[in-house]
Amino acid sequence: MVTQGAVDKLKHENEIAFVICHELGHFYGRHVVKAMGRGISLAVLSALVGVQETGASFVNQASEFGGLSFSRKQETEADHFAMDCLNQHYGHVAGFDRFFKEVRKEEGVISGSKLMSYSSSHPATKDRIDRLNAYIKKQGYKTEGSLIKHEIKTN
Repeated sequence: MVTQGAVDKLKHENEIAFVICHELGHFYGRHVVKAMGRGISLAVLSALVGVQETGASFVNQASEFGGLSFSRKQETEADHFAMDCLNQHYGHVAGFDRFFKEVRKEEGVISGSKLMSYSSSHPATKDRIDRLNAYIKKQGYKTEGSLIKHEIKTN
């Protein structure tokens, strides 16, 4: 989902394109379908095994915790999809990190903590930037290029 607040904070088309391409990466990777299938499978397994009320609560919490790692993997896949999208469209990936800099301003210091990264469906912002920089280097993408000022008019 792309919110109006995100559009207002991001100054360049390239930044907005990264966010939109990231969300398209979830669609391309069928992440929502996979997550739903995983949840249904766990529910059916719990019912077949006959997990009682207390046990079901434990199974749900354990599956949610395990699902966070699954979600972080999907976020990384969607980030890579977005980088590929930016590079293909603009011929460079300049501006991708501006979105994350805005996110880091809002997150504060706790975002980089190990506890926060284990309890979040998204990788820690600093880790995402580091991983994306490694991906850029591996792919040989240019990091310099023009940023297009966006002119999205809102009501």
